[in-house]
Amino acid sequence: LASAEIDRKGRNAEMTDFATLPDYRGNRLSIRLLMEMEKEMKQQQISTLYTIARLNSIPMNKTFLKLRYSYAGTLIRNTNIAGRIESMNVYYKHIFP
Repeated sequence: LASAEIDRKGRNAEMTDFATLPDYRGNRLSIRLLMEMEKEMKQQQISTLYTIARLNSIPMNKTFLKLRYSYAGTLIRNTNIAGRIESMNVYYKHIFP
């Protein structure tokens, strides 16, 4: 599962909250899901997609890179996740003029 938090006025969406049941991991489901979400965002005339991915989540970072998202930088130790401060990578992609 995943979600797109849409800002219709700004024509952008954060692609977020990816989760896969343990028995189904490794089947490229996040890539397939992200591709379908991109199609839907394009139909809704959303022009820019982005994500803020946990630095240490290598598979999630690879997912966005495989779908040609551009790396925009790392937010160093800026997010509290379950009581731990983590760094986050920012990626974006323009899909609609």
